[in-house]
Amino acid sequence: TPGDVYTLTFLLGSDPVISTFQVESDHTLNLALFGRVNTRGLTIAQLRPQVETLVQNAYPRSLPAFTISAVGLFQVTLAGAIPRTERVTAWGLSRLSEVIEDAVAPYTSLRNVTITRDGRTSTHDLFRALDQGALDQDPLLRPGDAITFSRMRRVVTVRGEMNEPGRYELTDREGFDQLLSFASGFTPEADQTRLVVQRQADEVVEQVRLSNLAAASRFELRDGDVLIVPPRIVPRPVVYVEGAVRIAMTVQLEAEEQSDIPVYNRITRELTVGDTLYSLLLEIQDELSPFADIERGYIIRQSAASPIRINMREVLYRQSSQFNNFVLQAFDRVVIPLDQPYVAVTGDVTRAGRYPYNPGSDVTYYLNLAGTGAESIVEAAQTVRVYDRDGNEVPAAGSIQTGYTIHVPVREPRVVVVSGDVPAPGAFPWAPERDWRYYLRLAGVGAVDFTRVAANLEYYDTDGAAAWEMATVPSDFTLHVRPLPPVPEEVAEIPTVAVVGGVNAPGLFPVAADRTAAFYVRLAGGINRDQNTNGALTVFSESGVQRPLDSIIEGGDTIEVARNSFLYNFGVYFPIITTGLGFITTIIALITTLNQ
Repeated sequence: TPGDVYTLTFLLGSDPVISTFQVESDHTLNLALFGRVNTRGLTIAQLRPQVETLVQNAYPRSLPAFTISAVGLFQVTLAGAIPRTERVTAWGLSRLSEVIEDAVAPYTSLRNVTITRDGRTSTHDLFRALDQGALDQDPLLRPGDAITFSRMRRVVTVRGEMNEPGRYELTDREGFDQLLSFASGFTPEADQTRLVVQRQADEVVEQVRLSNLAAASRFELRDGDVLIVPPRIVPRPVVYVEGAVRIAMTVQLEAEEQSDIPVYNRITRELTVGDTLYSLLLEIQDELSPFADIERGYIIRQSAASPIRINMREVLYRQSSQFNNFVLQAFDRVVIPLDQPYVAVTGDVTRAGRYPYNPGSDVTYYLNLAGTGAESIVEAAQTVRVYDRDGNEVPAAGSIQTGYTIHVPVREPRVVVVSGDVPAPGAFPWAPERDWRYYLRLAGVGAVDFTRVAANLEYYDTDGAAAWEMATVPSDFTLHVRPLPPVPEEVAEIPTVAVVGGVNAPGLFPVAADRTAAFYVRLAGGINRDQNTNGALTVFSESGVQRPLDSIIEGGDTIEVARNSFLYNFGVYFPIITTGLGFITTIIALITTLNQ
């Protein structure tokens, strides 16, 4: 191979000559004055006589000797179903099995390895080479080889009374007979009439019983199956561990394919005399699910009328001596409940359901997730009822634990009642941040009638007491419209009151009986606090005479709300002041210029 170094010795007269030569990248060997030799495909045994003949022809009786001094190294590429593509170093006698040992992963198939060399591809079964000595399946490597791996497609695990139990990969055409051959057959103690195949189906494990070898030969094995060969002797008693335990997967999945969803499983452990709960938990602690609630475990025993409740955390970590020496009995069922990381929210919420557990969070966190709304979160938190995993009610204050249920009782509908002289009186759903106009619209009052209705509108709180007009209507309030005076067919000019100055909606408003200036200021949208800071206002009669603030407003009156805000006046007069200062600056500059 390229890089091989050879030593050539011969006699020139009576003097020995020693020369070294290296095989070049094109497989040629430059022997200087003896010429070039193409070494591609030759072995050392084939090359040696060619070289020695060339020297002997040039120098008779020179006694040439041609030996190898060092081997050449080269790299081959490994790619496909392995953790990462890499290049490894090989030499002329390196075989395929020697360079892949540290590169393959548990999911890498050895039954279908391809080598691409000079544009041609060959497929090799390394399992047969390593397990059965098929040397033709473990070829020598050459420079430039590209080795490609595929993923395991069907892996079956063999347990029990087999000479070589373990995990075996089967090709598409192989079945039970080949698996039996790979595992080197049954042991003398094997009971061939009670073969069992365990198969993972969704979240449960199915068991298929094969009564004889003929049935086993016809049975189609699938990826992940476990073939169990029991012994002929009667098995020892067992105990069952069920709940939050994990069954070892027969096919190792990549990290992105694994699931953290907890499932309910059952595993079996043989029972010997004197086995205790502590020894069992110590044996299976690595198989406990992260969601195992070992504090609430229990044992179901055939001779016991009710489950035996045991805090298995205290047993496992020797925190209590009460159950340290708890002796197990045959066919005990050790149940470890699932502590799923969820909190349930039910009742009067927008989205009832289970929500991921967040350590340290209180009821308001989960009520926000369930969609009670920011306007009612405090009210809902005051009425909730919290239940633990056993259905016992616990205080709502403090942090919520996994498995808890938060129930929001159904609250009475919150409404606003509109009564009196409106087209459609009734009770309407309360809407936060809505004023009286919203509810009068629901009661059929048109926009053109709002002013006339407003003059006859009364507020009553939840206790029926008269209330003052407010920007938004609280829940359970009543809006009552007094009887409206009929509108004559020929309406004379309606007397109005002008509201001007620092209000939100200045304009003309119809005169209402027995109302003071404060009433009309409210009709004008209230005082604009950006323009008026102290509520100062002045009332003028139609003739321009100032009137007392508490007097009854009459038609033609004008209510002027002062604009005394510094920011407002600054915004009004600042441009004038700026213009005046600019003019003065210009005059000064002109005078300075004339003086020069």
